Amino acid sequence: MAGSKLHYAIVALIEILGSGGSEPLGARELSKSTGLSKRYLEQVLGLLKKAGIVSSARGKYGGYSLDIPADKLTLDDIWKALREDLSIPAIAPSASEARGSAAVSEFQARLFGEVGGLMRSISLEELADIEMKKSEMYFI
Repeated sequence: MAGSKLHYAIVALIEILGSGGSEPLGARELSKSTGLSKRYLEQVLGLLKKAGIVSSARGKYGGYSLDIPADKLTLDDIWKALREDLSIPAIAPSASEARGSAAVSEFQARLFGEVGGLMRSISLEELADIEMKKSEMYFI
């Protein structure tokens, strides 16, 4: 289903959001704070930058910052920026004539619709809130 790009993107975006936006966060800093590969993070952040989700600044105090408010940025926006495919197994061509294939096709169409709707309804802010609540549970 969701690939590592999506995972890295969400983790990085939550970390950038958590910094309060006062200063951009560099890929090295993001890598250290999240434990994710700096090289792969840079690739993911490059795709997010190309999509206008983050901006970057060079130099000693450079790094990445959000360009879209967290409450407006959806999981679907992030997914599309990464150009990842939603991998729900399709019907095998040899089975397309088999009994029940129309029902399975209908199910898959509905499933894609539901997943798309869910992805459009979840914001980065909501994901960050979930992460924050989970982190708070570890400190109790």
